[in-house]
Amino acid sequence: MSIAKKIVVNAYSKGILMPQKNEPSPLLSIEDSLVAIMIAEGLSDETISGRELLSISRIVDHLPIFQNYDQSRVQTIAQTVFDLFEEEDGLDALFGLVKHALPENLHETAYALACDVAAC
Repeated sequence: MSIAKKIVVNAYSKGILMPQKNEPSPLLSIEDSLVAIMIAEGLSDETISGRELLSISRIVDHLPIFQNYDQSRVQTIAQTVFDLFEEEDGLDALFGLVKHALPENLHETAYALACDVAAC
């Protein structure tokens, strides 16, 4: 099974992707994408520390963009990122998913959030 197909199957099974008619939709929400970038940064050295997880939790708790975000999704998104990183082209796949979901005006926000997590 190709990595793209695995991603789509995994996304449907976890409720990240909901089938829609006639319109391709992103696999991740904007908030999911920001969380995924923060998780990916935390995993950049192969393990994510408690400080990094705490930082992500605080960001999701306090920033207005996450005001209506279901925090239980953080674990689902984290597992998706972990799964992707197990694949040979997982980082490229993650960036593709995020690029599809994240509007250009939030690219710098994603970078800044990743930097905040890295600073822990």
